[in-house]
Amino acid sequence: MLVYLHPMRPYARMRSVIACLAAFAVTMAGCSDSGTLPEPVAPDTTSPVSTVATTISSVDHLPVATVGVAAPTPLRVELTLAAEPSGLQVDMGVGGDPVSNAVVDPFGTFSSCSGGRRAFGAYSVLVSSLDGPVGAVTLLTHDSVTGAGIYDADVTVEMRAAKSQFATGTMTIAPGLRSGSYLAFAPDGGKLSGTFECSGGDADPAPLLVGADDGVLDTVEVFALLRRGESERVVGLAVQIERSPEIDAECPAVLGVVDPLVVRVDGDSSIGALESFDLRGGEVAAMRLSVAGATYEFDDVVVTVDGAPTAGTFSGSVDGLTVDGAFRCT
Repeated sequence: MLVYLHPMRPYARMRSVIACLAAFAVTMAGCSDSGTLPEPVAPDTTSPVSTVATTISSVDHLPVATVGVAAPTPLRVELTLAAEPSGLQVDMGVGGDPVSNAVVDPFGTFSSCSGGRRAFGAYSVLVSSLDGPVGAVTLLTHDSVTGAGIYDADVTVEMRAAKSQFATGTMTIAPGLRSGSYLAFAPDGGKLSGTFECSGGDADPAPLLVGADDGVLDTVEVFALLRRGESERVVGLAVQIERSPEIDAECPAVLGVVDPLVVRVDGDSSIGALESFDLRGGEVAAMRLSVAGATYEFDDVVVTVDGAPTAGTFSGSVDGLTVDGAFRCT
């Protein structure tokens, strides 16, 4: 079921862009310039609120992972990390080899980069590896990127045999939008810094241009936080309809149509992006998402929107995997 509420952000560990996208989508207000996530906002009890939440557990779904189609151009992400005062220095490189009909575990050896996609809103870089002391490094800007420059960002370092490190600072994106550097500081004063470079994927990445309120679907943006045990991976998609005519996208509310379908995107084969996403409300709330060639189906889903469901948040779980995220259609 859809849950009609006023702005509610996912819990604090989701951090920056997912909460900011949800806040912007529902309230049309940007994120805090302080680089920190505001505290969750309770529903506005001064206005009439219709709330219906139903857990659906009888929807047939596919196996947790199914074979998908690999991206036509392999993506490779190179990332360096220096941590102080520990002195840890790591060089990570993932991807670049052709993959044919293979399911890649996003919690295993995996990479993603906004610079390898045709369009992006917020800018993200992710390198996940099964080798070395670092399991994964995630870089994520707080707000949408409009071009080369310096942006507030979060940095998360998942350690294999130690506590994960979270820091807030800046990401510098170089001209060409495929490389850059980062500098961030943890609450305890620790410093995380390094560089990144993305090759392969689409050769001409560009910032997402949010469409006008004209009854025509122009853009779809989705971010999702996947969690398995103590590990977290942030994945997303951003589609500029006019630049991607081969991608099939629907968001009926943008057209003024009332439909159980909330948003659907098929055909984004960018490695590291959500390759497809389907979110439905109505009597049978359900969600399907594909990433790294694996398809996950959720029949225990809550969708939160405000008014017409052109934007909002979602959450679900299946077989030890949980997901929380936000979407926006313009």
